[in-house]
Amino acid sequence: MKDLLNHSFEFGKLHLTFGSVVLFTISLIISWIVVKLLTKLLYKTLNSRNVDSGKAFAITRIVKYLLYVIFFGISLQFLHLNLQGFLLGASALLIGVGIGLQQIFYDLFSGLLMLFERKVQVGDYIDIDGMVGRVDKIDMRTSVVRTMDNISVIVPNSKLISENVINWSHNRGLARFSVMVGVAYGSDTEKVKEVLIACAENVEKILNKPAPTVQFKTFADSTLNFKLLFWSRHFKEIESIKSDLHFSIDKEFRANKIVIAFPQMDVHLKRDY
Repeated sequence: MKDLLNHSFEFGKLHLTFGSVVLFTISLIISWIVVKLLTKLLYKTLNSRNVDSGKAFAITRIVKYLLYVIFFGISLQFLHLNLQGFLLGASALLIGVGIGLQQIFYDLFSGLLMLFERKVQVGDYIDIDGMVGRVDKIDMRTSVVRTMDNISVIVPNSKLISENVINWSHNRGLARFSVMVGVAYGSDTEKVKEVLIACAENVEKILNKPAPTVQFKTFADSTLNFKLLFWSRHFKEIESIKSDLHFSIDKEFRANKIVIAFPQMDVHLKRDY
């Protein structure tokens, strides 16, 4: 057994023994278990002290990655490596790998930025490219966003850093939304304004203070375009609120004989005799 543990082998300039590899492997396994237990204990402690869930998650992740780096460095000692030469070789290798894996490293760096800056946190409701959902998990390279349809979408962290992301959880209780509607030429514009405001006031989750307002936007080719602006606290349900508002507008326009416009074209035929 002792001879087996002392058996040596080489990889290029790297000289290892079977025993050192076994110790290195055992050390990694123990490190993984210890880090799991410590981070789990840390997360429970933060929650017991009523620390915000997003902040607790960020702290736990950062500590987890730091512990992994520390324990990995300790485990390397069992291999009896020349760390200076190892780091020089690793840096040269990383430069070559980095050229081909720029996007992956960008995602990794973005993940660290998200954990430190906490502009987007676990539990936040965000809107990215029209997709609204809750951030369920933030990993080093990707994040998991659960949509309103209960579908988990894997999003690269760089997308959450470099693109315009609406974070509804940062709003102070309310936000303004809008819907557009076009009516036919000849419609009573004052009546249109009156009906639109009444429709907004009758939808349950639209606030009456601040009051809904209507803007007469443009004289378009086939329509008179109006914009109905309203306030709500129910960000997660805004699509359903807009749907209810559309139903109400259609019903009231019909009742008040207001025609919702559609593109029209007159075609004149000319005959040559």
